[in-house]
Amino acid sequence: LYIGGGFPEILGNNLSKNQIMKKSIKKLSEDNFPIYAECGGLMYLTKSITNNNKKYKMVGLFDAETVMTKKMRLNYTKGKLSNKNILSNTLHAFRGHEFHYSQLESVPSDSKFAFSLEIGEGIINQQDGLIQNNTLASYGHLYFDSSNYAEIFVKNCLNESRR
Repeated sequence: LYIGGGFPEILGNNLSKNQIMKKSIKKLSEDNFPIYAECGGLMYLTKSITNNNKKYKMVGLFDAETVMTKKMRLNYTKGKLSNKNILSNTLHAFRGHEFHYSQLESVPSDSKFAFSLEIGEGIINQQDGLIQNNTLASYGHLYFDSSNYAEIFVKNCLNESRR
C-alpha cells in the first residue's frame, strides 16, 4: 500500500470519520503488509491531526500527533538509511525533498527511524522515516531515480501477496 503526500488536514473531518479505512490500514500494518507513506501519508498514520484548533483522530498506527503550524518546511534532503526497511535492505545514501506545514509531537523516544539526515529536518533531530511492523512513513519524498527502492517495495508487496 502506498499512501502519498497531500493535505490530509484539509479533509481531516472526512478522514477521521472513515473508521473502516482507518481500521483496515492499521490491521494491514499489524499483519506486516508492506505500507509506504510519504508526508501527508505519515500525518494520516499518526494518532491525530490538529488544524485550526480542531483535532481529528487518524489511524493511530504511530504513537505521535500531527500539529499544523504556520512555518513552512521546504528542504532538499540528503542522508543515509540508518535501519533496514521495506524500501532497502542495505544502508546507503539517498536524496529527496520535504515540504510541509506540520510537525509531529509526542514522538516516543524509542521510535525506530529509517533515515538519518545530513540535509533537511525530518521528523525530529534530523531523523525521518518512522518504522513499525512492515510500515515506513516519512516527511521526506525520496527520489527513486538512481535507487532500487521501488523495485524492492514491489518485491515486498509481491512476496506478501503470495503469503
